[in-house]
Amino acid sequence: MPFDDGTFDVVWTEHVQMNIADKNAFYREIGRVTRPGGMLLFHDIFEGKGGPLHYPVPWAEESSISFLAEPEQVRKTVEVLGYVIHDWADKSEHSLQWLVTTIEKLRASGPPPLGTHLLMGATAREKLENAIRNLREGRFVVYQARAEKR
Repeated sequence: MPFDDGTFDVVWTEHVQMNIADKNAFYREIGRVTRPGGMLLFHDIFEGKGGPLHYPVPWAEESSISFLAEPEQVRKTVEVLGYVIHDWADKSEHSLQWLVTTIEKLRASGPPPLGTHLLMGATAREKLENAIRNLREGRFVVYQARAEKR
């Protein structure tokens, strides 16, 4: 990233890491730009224990461009990089309920003029339905965390 070491008090990612193949480089770079005492916050999608994903999903049409990591693997990586985990919460059920509600709204009234469906393209509905199925089957999980850099 084009920032000096220790530039930020807070680094926040949301639904990012599943797009990054090299997790060590990703979190190391976050650690570099976070000042000591600063926070890493994330809400992200991780590999579940339920088997391979059903594609397409909101972030990937197929498996070659999806890079899920196990939550405990990422937790260890973040800790090794000098962060102290203050909160680590599984938000999979919350995410599932949000997706179910979103699909119900889409079925009732169609897509709004603006929304994430525009980013997901023509397969948006299939991606959301697969996300629901994947969450229900434990194929991916959603975690939220707050970690402080030592």
